[in-house]
Amino acid sequence: MVASALTSNPGILPTFIQVTFDPDRCPNYILEDVVYLLFRSLKSLQSSKERENQIAELVMFLLERCPPRYLVFDQHVLHETIRLLDLNELVHFYEAVKQTEHPLHSNTLLHIASRFAKSSAHKVNAADVICSLTEIPGFDINAPAPASVCTSLLTLGESDPFPEGQGEPDELFRVLLERGFRPNLLGLTALMRNFCVRGHLDTAWKIFDLLLQHNFEPDAHVFSILLNGSKNNFDIPSTRKLIEIVFSRGAWTEVIVDEFLHLMFLHNEAQPEERRRQRKANNAWRPMLQVFSKFYKLAPLQRFFTFPLENVIADRDVHPRHETPITNLAAALRPQPEHMLMKPTSNALLLLLAAHARSINHPVTISLCWRRVHFLLGGEDPVAVRLIKEKGTMIYDIYIRALMQFQETIWVPMRILRHMIMNAEKEKTVTGGNIRHPFPSVHTWTTLLNGFKNHNHVGGAVSVLRMMVELGNIQPNLVTWNALIKAFARVGDVRGAVRAMRLLEQAGFSSDDRTVEAFSILPRERREEAIRLLEESRKEPIDLADPGAALGGVRARQETRRPLGLNLAAPSSNRIPTRPRPVGALQPPPPGLEEQLDKARQEWDRHVAEIDRRRRTSSSNEVNASYRLNDRRPLGSRAGHPIPRPGATRRILSVISD
Repeated sequence: MVASALTSNPGILPTFIQVTFDPDRCPNYILEDVVYLLFRSLKSLQSSKERENQIAELVMFLLERCPPRYLVFDQHVLHETIRLLDLNELVHFYEAVKQTEHPLHSNTLLHIASRFAKSSAHKVNAADVICSLTEIPGFDINAPAPASVCTSLLTLGESDPFPEGQGEPDELFRVLLERGFRPNLLGLTALMRNFCVRGHLDTAWKIFDLLLQHNFEPDAHVFSILLNGSKNNFDIPSTRKLIEIVFSRGAWTEVIVDEFLHLMFLHNEAQPEERRRQRKANNAWRPMLQVFSKFYKLAPLQRFFTFPLENVIADRDVHPRHETPITNLAAALRPQPEHMLMKPTSNALLLLLAAHARSINHPVTISLCWRRVHFLLGGEDPVAVRLIKEKGTMIYDIYIRALMQFQETIWVPMRILRHMIMNAEKEKTVTGGNIRHPFPSVHTWTTLLNGFKNHNHVGGAVSVLRMMVELGNIQPNLVTWNALIKAFARVGDVRGAVRAMRLLEQAGFSSDDRTVEAFSILPRERREEAIRLLEESRKEPIDLADPGAALGGVRARQETRRPLGLNLAAPSSNRIPTRPRPVGALQPPPPGLEEQLDKARQEWDRHVAEIDRRRRTSSSNEVNASYRLNDRRPLGSRAGHPIPRPGATRRILSVISD
């Protein structure tokens, strides 16, 4: 009957066998051959998914009902069955195989373990299979294929829930180590980084402790990953523990020092300082410089300053009321012997320059600092050139951010952009690339836009966005859109914030916590209005190619018809051109570029003049203020300063920035 059905109508065999199966009367070899032939027939016929599932169900039916050691399916049959089963069915399959004592090849078991290992809900099942594999004589858990499965077992996907109990990664790792698993450091560091990035720093530490218990020697890369995770989580106890381990082992490297410097910078930026965007007394400059000098040579950093850095290092420590666990830990670090001081990395240099720029509270001082950096860049100083080659526009972005804090220097970043664009065009024309003179990046433009947002000047922010798209040929990212939404929200422009949100969605982005934070600035009634307007606006398309017109009304649409450019010159009043052009001055720009840049002068002057007028009007209305708003105060500060003679500060800055 079986032979007849195979030749005439093989599709009825699965049902026929399930109805008539009796292990006491049916020889096992008939069932084994029938199932094998059914799977082989799938390749010769146009098989449907339904028929494949029928055969897989037949295999499961036989395994669940046959006595132990009754069936021995061909490995091809088992492989095809495993392929057709989902993970929950595969769990039942594996249990049935164990109960019937069905022999499985190590490759088949490894395939089952691989399927389980990639699912966060089946990690324990994968570990069970791997443990059974290690009991097979000659099986090597550290061979490439098994080691790859072990790595998958310990790795979590980005959206996977974190397992608990026996499925926790550190518990699984302990089981594997007991079974002889010896991971290489490359896979191990990738595993630890996976947990740190996902916020499971405690799990990364548990794995680290297990390594020490099994006599593994971690390298500097492992330490840097743990320090990076501690930094991202602002976990001070974890940082202290790691620094103590590094100190005891003498394992200081450039990466570890840079991570600690970055932690100091971020931790200081997170400290509240009311109504100031520049750091005043509580800044990270001196503590970071002191740590820098303990591990790095000062000479490369000294090139960026005209005053001796040793004087800053020798100055008093952090004021007691500004002390934190991080500054105390930094002060406790012992300096390296002079012969062991390292050459500073680009990351370390930029972090120190950023910390210093954030500590400056006077427009003349920040302008002098930028003047020095500009001189080094123009003269192709090797250290400055290395920063550009390795980190692109980051050094420009640092000073653009600082210069945008002062109303007096708000025009200077525009001039920096002009230098960047024209030098980049020249280098690209001559060499075909941009190594020493990069074009402004999306971060550069976003920093400038964010500066206008901080001045509550939406017009300037929108102008920057238009220039970014049309002149810079750069598409805004999510950070850019969030900054623009916040600019509208800060001035209470609900419709503008909604239009910016629609442009964000049209560009393919989804809102995040920063977007929600921007809209939360609006009062409750305005937020409800924003939700209503957003739902209505989604019914109509928006022109992403013309963001300026999309963000404004009739006036904005008229303005966007004019060619765009940047106002890159200082205000014409009180200019004293007493200095020659610096080394590395710009050559004649490519044809048409200078004209395109100059056409925006009037528009940019209008933005700067409006900010100046608004600030001075606000200052004159302050109650009990014996001073008026002057350009020596950072944005947002109410601290008084002696009023300079009219135009004195502007004349100084004109000379500095000429």
